[in-house]
Amino acid sequence: MSSPLASPAPEPADTPAPLSNAKEWQVIFVMMFVAIASTGSSAIIYAATPMFIKVFPDPKIIGWMSSIYFLVGAVTAGLCGGIADLYGRRATLIWMFIIAGLAGVLAGAASDPIYAVGFHAVQGIAVAAHAINIGILREHISGKRLPMAIALMTTATTATAGLFFMLAGYIMDHQSWRFIFWFGPCILLPAIAAMFFLVPASKSTNQPRRLPMLNGALFGLAALGIMLGIGEGGQNGFLTVRALGYLFFGMVFTFAWVRHSLRSPTPMVDVRLLKQKGLAAIIIAYGLLAVSMMQYGHVLLFIGQAETLAGLGAGLSATAIAAAMAPQGLLSIVTGPASGLAVQRFGHYRVFLTSLCLISLPFILLMVIPHNLISLIGIIIVGGIVSGALMPSFRIALQEEVDAGHASSAMGIAELVRAMCMGLGAQITATALVGHGHVGESTAPIIEPVRFYSLMTGFVIAIVLAAGIYAWFGSRRGKVIKEAAEVNE
Repeated sequence: MSSPLASPAPEPADTPAPLSNAKEWQVIFVMMFVAIASTGSSAIIYAATPMFIKVFPDPKIIGWMSSIYFLVGAVTAGLCGGIADLYGRRATLIWMFIIAGLAGVLAGAASDPIYAVGFHAVQGIAVAAHAINIGILREHISGKRLPMAIALMTTATTATAGLFFMLAGYIMDHQSWRFIFWFGPCILLPAIAAMFFLVPASKSTNQPRRLPMLNGALFGLAALGIMLGIGEGGQNGFLTVRALGYLFFGMVFTFAWVRHSLRSPTPMVDVRLLKQKGLAAIIIAYGLLAVSMMQYGHVLLFIGQAETLAGLGAGLSATAIAAAMAPQGLLSIVTGPASGLAVQRFGHYRVFLTSLCLISLPFILLMVIPHNLISLIGIIIVGGIVSGALMPSFRIALQEEVDAGHASSAMGIAELVRAMCMGLGAQITATALVGHGHVGESTAPIIEPVRFYSLMTGFVIAIVLAAGIYAWFGSRRGKVIKEAAEVNE
C-alpha cells in the first residue's frame, strides 16, 4: 500500500494531435495576446492606486481596492489551475475572461465605491490566467520550442506593461476613474475570440467523473481566511482579535485541505506537488519576489506623484512617470527571448539564480541616486534588463519541475502564492509611502524619507533571501529540456 505522503503519480499528459510548426507559432502568438489582455486588465487598475487616493478618501477602501482583488486572485489561481488540468484549459480560460469582463463593466458603472470594489474583486479571477496560459503552451508546443514559447509569452506582458502604466497615468490625469475599470472588458473580448477560433480545444485524459468540490471548497476557504487575515492585519495590526481570527480560520481549513488532498486520488488542488523540493523552493522564492520586486512599478508611481523626498522635489505627473517606464518594456523584447535561449544553453537553475542575484539593483539605485526624471529613467532601464530576464526564467524553471499533466496546477499554486504576497506587499507599500500625511484633491502624497529607505531595505533583504533559498534547495535538473533531448535522440 502506497503512503499518502508520496508525490503525485505522473498522470498521462494531454495528448492532442501534434501541431505543425505554423500551428504551433499560431498558438504561441495567440497566447501572447491572451497574456497581454489578462495582465493589462489588472495592471491598469493596480497602476491607478494613487488616483484612488484622491477619489476615495477612506484609506480602508483604498487598501481593499488592491488587496481584495488579490484575495479573489489567490483563491481562483489554484482552483482554476486545477480545474483546467482536469477538465480542459482553453474552455476554463474563456469562461474566466467572460466573468472578469462582465465584472469590469459593472465596476465602472457602480455609483457607490463599495460596489466598485466588490465588482473589481470579481475581476481578480483573471489572475489565474497565467497558470492556464502556461498549461496551454505545455499542452500544444513541442518540448524543444517550449522554453522559447514561455519566454515570448512572458516578454509580451513585460513589454506592454509600460504602455498600460502610461494609459493609467493618462486616465488619472485627464479622464474619469470609471474608464480604468472599463478598459479591461475592451481588451478581454478579442482575447476570447482569438482563443475560441485559433487555439485547439484541450483534451484531458485525467478527467474524474465528479468535480472534486469538497477539495476545492476547503482550499478556497483556507486561502480566503489567510488573505482576510493579511488584509485586516495590514490595516489594523496582526494582533487584533479579528486578524487573528481570520488567520486561525485559514489555518484550520488549510489543515483540512492538506488532509483531504493526501487522501484523494484526484484533488482539485494537489498539495503533494509541494513535496518536490525544487518546486517548493521556486514557489517560496516567487512569494518573496511578490512582496518586494513586484512592487517596483507601484513604488515608482508613488515617487512620481510625491511632492518631496529627502528635500528633493520629484513633482512628476502620473503620465510622465508611467511614460518613463516604456524603455523597460522595450528592453524586455531582447532580454526575454535571450533568457529562453540561455536556459536552453546553461540550464534553468543557473539562469534563474543569476537573475535573482541581480533583481535588487533597481531598489539599491532608488536609495543612493537623487530622484529626477533622468535618474528614474536610468533606474527603470536597469530594472527592465533584470526583470525581463527573471520572469521568463522563473516560469521555465517551474515547468522543469512538473510533468505536463500538472502544468497548470503547479503554476496555479505559484500564482496563488504570488497573489497573496502581492496583496501583503501592496498593503506594506501603501502604508509605508503614504504614511499619515494629508492627501486631498489637490495635494500629492508626501513620502517620509525614513519610511521610504526602510521599505527599500526590506525589499532588498527579501530578494537576497529568495536567492539564498533557491541556491540551496533549487533543482539543477529539469524535465522539459530533458524530454526534448530524448525526443531528438
